[in-house]
Amino acid sequence: MKDQTTTIEQSRRLLELGVPAEKASCHWDRMAYSIQDEKHLNGRRIVWDDWDLEIGVAARKKMEYRENIPAFTVADLLEVMPETLYADMQLTLIKENGEWIFEYADNENPCHGAARMKDLITLLCDRIEWLLSNGYKLEV
Repeated sequence: MKDQTTTIEQSRRLLELGVPAEKASCHWDRMAYSIQDEKHLNGRRIVWDDWDLEIGVAARKKMEYRENIPAFTVADLLEVMPETLYADMQLTLIKENGEWIFEYADNENPCHGAARMKDLITLLCDRIEWLLSNGYKLEV
């Protein structure tokens, strides 16, 4: 899922910037289980599972704590970005020579907010931060 959703760190940054968690269409789960284990005091120990997008619980485990972080997809990120800036600067996103190119452009202002990267998720997260740091509003 690495190339299809934001990482936990990217998601946390987007939430800090004000992107609503409700805009994410999936989430990362992390759970703590207590496991029967005679080697430890009172026969129980807490084990954290790694972050995962899927949940699998073995019969001998009892969930003690659950934490989830929104995971934003490419579609989720594009949905919160304005399609136009000003009157007619249209959002353009294309792939060329293995890189994604993002920009807002019109006849007079090509390449406004332009950036290019191979990783589309990272590019969109970066452009959301650029929009907000330049006083633009998201579609939330």
